[in-house]
Amino acid sequence: MFRERKTLEAASYILERIPEGPATEYLKVVKLLYLADRELMKQRGRTISGDRMNALRNGPILSETLDLLEGETDRWAEYVCNPARYKVALLKPVAPAALSRADMKALDATLAEHGAKTWQELIEYTHTLPEWIAKALGGARTWATIQPSELAEALGYTKDQARAIDAFERDRGEDAQLMHALGIKHAHV
Repeated sequence: MFRERKTLEAASYILERIPEGPATEYLKVVKLLYLADRELMKQRGRTISGDRMNALRNGPILSETLDLLEGETDRWAEYVCNPARYKVALLKPVAPAALSRADMKALDATLAEHGAKTWQELIEYTHTLPEWIAKALGGARTWATIQPSELAEALGYTKDQARAIDAFERDRGEDAQLMHALGIKHAHV
């Protein structure tokens, strides 16, 4: 289940800390967010975003996050904009109120390892990830969904653990009490 507020905070966190920030290619941001989700899955058996993961020819992405960063809707318009083709810029930083310490550690680890890479280098790197390779894209097949259980198994979890992670990710949404405390309507941002 997509946790939009946490994802917005994570995108802001990245844009504030990458070397070329607070503006860069939106593909770089979505790749870093995917890698942070992957890092947290490895460490804690869960993701930050809860977003649907897809394997595309350019590697894995977070589906709804990519749409939001591309400006497909105006839900993030107060915080990010698209100043040029394929670019995203942070207009207003978002405090990490919904992000846990574990979320921020995963983001920091991802930024330390991958933050200085270009979007092209991130594509090359994500093409080496087993969950992307397993999708065997080619021919008429241009994309495939990566289930949380598939990512978990690629990271070394057992099949039983991976099934439990999959169920947990499906059921875990935004924390309604936290969203209310932040003054945000549940399922809005």
